[in-house]
Amino acid sequence: MTGSCTDADRERFLAVCREVTAAPQGEYSGGEEGIGVLREKRMHAAIKRFVCADSSYHEQRPVTLSDAASDGDEKKRKKAKKYVADVLCGDEIYEIQTGSFWPLKEKLGWYAANTDCHVTVVHPIAIKRRTIWIDPASGEAVPSPRLARAGRVADVLPETVYISELVASGRVSLLVLLIEAEEYRWRNGWGRDGKRGSERFEMLPTALADTVSLELPEDFRELLPAELNDTGFTAAGFAKAMKLRSRRSYLALRALENLGVVRVAGKKDRARVYEII
Repeated sequence: MTGSCTDADRERFLAVCREVTAAPQGEYSGGEEGIGVLREKRMHAAIKRFVCADSSYHEQRPVTLSDAASDGDEKKRKKAKKYVADVLCGDEIYEIQTGSFWPLKEKLGWYAANTDCHVTVVHPIAIKRRTIWIDPASGEAVPSPRLARAGRVADVLPETVYISELVASGRVSLLVLLIEAEEYRWRNGWGRDGKRGSERFEMLPTALADTVSLELPEDFRELLPAELNDTGFTAAGFAKAMKLRSRRSYLALRALENLGVVRVAGKKDRARVYEII
C-alpha cells in the first residue's frame, strides 16, 4: 500500500474541483459527448479530469481480442466492443466508481475476458465531509456545524468483494483518493428537521489529501489493525477490530479470503477462526 500524492497533485485536483463546481449544471464535462456523460455527477467528472486532463482519452471503447480476427470487417469490430471506458490510455483503463463496486463486476469481467487491458478502479473516500442542508421550499443552504464521520481506506474492503477475484488475478487494481468534500442534501426526510431519510442532491469534492494504491495482497494486509496479527480471530472479532457493521464486516472478510490475505485456521465452538497469511 503506497501513498504517492504530491503537492502538485493536490493543486491540480483543487483546480479541477473549482472548474467543475463553477460550471453550470450539465456543462462540467469539458465539452464531452458520450454514453453516460449527460447524467454524470460533478464528483465523477472532477475525478475523471484529474486522472486524465485530455478529454480525447475519455469515454473510449478498448480494442478487443476478437478485433484481430475480424479481418478489417468494421461491422464485426463494432459489435465486439461492448463497453465504454471512463478513461483509456493505451492498454490502461481507468474506471471511476464513486459508489458500490457491484455494478462494475460484469464490466470488469468483460474487460478481463476480451481485452489485454489492465484496469484501475478509482474510488474516492471522504476523510472530511461537511453536510450542506437545502430547504426544498426556499432553496436556502445551511452547512452543518459538525463534520460527518471520517472515512478510512479500509472502508473500501467490503466493496472489493465484488471484484476481489479480478484484483487477485492482477488484472485489476484500486486507487483510493482520500478527499475532502461537501455533501448537499435536501431536507425532505421525516422528523421535525427533515434530515432522517433525506435525499442526497450531490457530493462535491473540495480537496485531495492523499492517494493510496492497492494492488498486491500485502497492500490489503496493511489495512488490518495490529491486534489481528497476534492470534486467530473470529468474524465477530474481526468486525470489532475493523469497526464495521456485521454485513459489511462479512463482505470485507470474504474479500480478504479471495485476495489470499486471510484463511480459515480452525473453529472455536461453532465459529470459524481466521488467521492472516
